Amino acid sequence: MAFVGRLNSTSLHKDDLLRAPSHPQYVLAWIVSRQTELIDPDGMLDSEFGGSSQAPKQPLVEISKGAKEAIIHDVPVHQSPDKSTASFIDLDLECAGMNGRPNKVADTCYAFWVSACLHIMQQPTLFDQRGLRRYLLEKTQHPVLGGFGKFPGDLPDLYHSYLGLAALSLAGSNEVKDLDGGMCVSKDARARVSTLWKD
Repeated sequence: MAFVGRLNSTSLHKDDLLRAPSHPQYVLAWIVSRQTELIDPDGMLDSEFGGSSQAPKQPLVEISKGAKEAIIHDVPVHQSPDKSTASFIDLDLECAGMNGRPNKVADTCYAFWVSACLHIMQQPTLFDQRGLRRYLLEKTQHPVLGGFGKFPGDLPDLYHSYLGLAALSLAGSNEVKDLDGGMCVSKDARARVSTLWKD
């Protein structure tokens, strides 16, 4: 929380230093590479349970040389003059979920965790929002019961349903209230928090 200025500075000890990533552009590149087309949890074995007999698929977002250079040199990727960065941002795919680490399938909750990180780092447009919305609404939202499950076809649960709605908000859905990515509550609710703290 200290990284994003959410702590009261008077509550920090003198010896506690606020720390942030030493190379934020590398962090952004890694976060953006979490968007993936791997959406079938039965399609390949999970690497943490003994690996896969199949060759691992490449991440959905292949970062172009120009985009890497822009990130490394603190040039916002969406402002990079290199036209080859278009595929880095303007993906045009059916569905593009998010995962937590390389070669893992997409998971509804990571749609929130990854997009919230980008919002906190003030780079909310560095992922394919349309692809993420389609992944959530067409793959992990239950067609009969509503709500969201962890993976496509899973029954909905409260945790994934809440984070699915939160991710939809961060992905630009007009049908969900604007969300504060750092607090994972609507901006309306966040505005009321400061009044509660004062009381």
